[in-house]
Amino acid sequence: MEIRLGILEEGEGTSFQFRDSITLEEHTILKKCVLDLFNYTQSLNLLELVILNARDIHDLIVHILTDIQEKSVKWNGVSYSDMERYNLEANRLLLNYLSSFKTFLDHSETILKRKFGHTSPKVKEYKSFQSGIYDSNFAYRFFYKLRNYAQHCGLPLAVKYSTKKSVSSDNPEIDLKIAFEKNKLLENYDSWGSIKNELAQLPDSFDFFIYFNEATNLIVDIAEKFKETITLEVIESAEYIKNATGHLKTETNKVCMFSEIETDKNNKLKQFLIEYMPYDIINKILR
Repeated sequence: MEIRLGILEEGEGTSFQFRDSITLEEHTILKKCVLDLFNYTQSLNLLELVILNARDIHDLIVHILTDIQEKSVKWNGVSYSDMERYNLEANRLLLNYLSSFKTFLDHSETILKRKFGHTSPKVKEYKSFQSGIYDSNFAYRFFYKLRNYAQHCGLPLAVKYSTKKSVSSDNPEIDLKIAFEKNKLLENYDSWGSIKNELAQLPDSFDFFIYFNEATNLIVDIAEKFKETITLEVIESAEYIKNATGHLKTETNKVCMFSEIETDKNNKLKQFLIEYMPYDIINKILR
């Protein structure tokens, strides 16, 4: 099977050129290196998704508070449907956050296992680091379990507010609370495991943001450990691709591998498989 490195230029039209012939072994190594870069980037994108979802929750609370302040100027300004909407939006964003939280953890561990082996020292060290965070931080344990609660038992968050109004002022004092209801969590779900007793010790209504912010910071710590574990090998993959194909790269073209090349009986090109070298990722990693 003929396999070629080549370039693709895009302007008014698209043109391509076959250049260097490479062996099947070289093709396999390059594909593996490209996969390393994509997996690494995807893991970091999943972390970014966690952070973006966390930011959305903070932004929503600011929006809710502003909305309540504007409507509370009037007696009876905030309706039951408003509160339903606040609760629905807060829980929707929390579910997005919990999903990205768990997806990042699962994906990062899977990537390390595929790269180094399930029982490798690097994987054991990474899992030990995660276990240490789980064992020493209630916030992390709680949010780790909360995703399962949300999947099986419904919406875990409660948005409540109260206003203190004076007949002589148009500016009411607003107390907005985003909280979990302990009894609801314990009664609706029987798989809290070891944290059930810890939950039972909490107030009947306990603040969302204290545990949410701590859990988010801990996910970032785990992500740093993931990067520390795999970055050297990812850099090596990026350098391998650059060393093997960099002589073809210009500022405007794309470097490719062409395989499964087929020609007709007149030796005219019929079709081929094209695989791009991700120089945007390569340059970012090597910087």
